[in-house]
Amino acid sequence: MPTNPLSARLNPEHQYVFQTAQQAITALPGYRRKLADIARLHHDLGEVIADQDYPTEVMVLRPQHTKAPPLLLIGGMGPIPGVEGFEQACEMYEASTTWLSPRWWCLMLT
Repeated sequence: MPTNPLSARLNPEHQYVFQTAQQAITALPGYRRKLADIARLHHDLGEVIADQDYPTEVMVLRPQHTKAPPLLLIGGMGPIPGVEGFEQACEMYEASTTWLSPRWWCLMLT
């Protein structure tokens, strides 16, 4: 029986887990540099970069104490907008620690 690729398991190359929003926000400039390096490599080879050229990765903010249900952001938007959404959510979380649960995930799928 053939496997439906749309229902295939997610096998991220990397998973980044942060316990505080500040840890995540601090790590994002380095992650953006990594994305830029991937784009630069393709550019140097004369290739046009596409979302599919970036690895599938998962970013998780998992604070220890919160009161509200989890928030899940699922990608499909590409890695750069995904990082922007993750950063904005982390900044919102820092401003109000009552709206996210210990299982807050942002998945970036390419």
